[in-house]
Amino acid sequence: MAPLLHKFGYVNRGHYADQLKHWFSFFPREQFLILNFEDWKKNPIQAADRITQHLGLPKHAYEARKANQGGHKSSMPIDCRERLETYFRPRNRELFKLLGEDWGWPY
Repeated sequence: MAPLLHKFGYVNRGHYADQLKHWFSFFPREQFLILNFEDWKKNPIQAADRITQHLGLPKHAYEARKANQGGHKSSMPIDCRERLETYFRPRNRELFKLLGEDWGWPY
């Protein structure tokens, strides 16, 4: 089995809680708005409203555009998905605790 981690690989980039804690050590948590891309895809107008509200900008009439759906058309192999879910489960739990919200990712 090949190792999951590479210093600059995609798996390493998914350590969101670690990255956010680093930023929170420099800037107050209230200055950040963390959005889930799935929520953005489902309701881009509501997500955009959250952004303008967070920035203290007036409401704006947005035109919702279709979110980028990505270029992968085949599904991920089950063994790969299980391996990634196992690896990220504690990291997702830590992220949701840090954010105070649950995005429904495996944990």
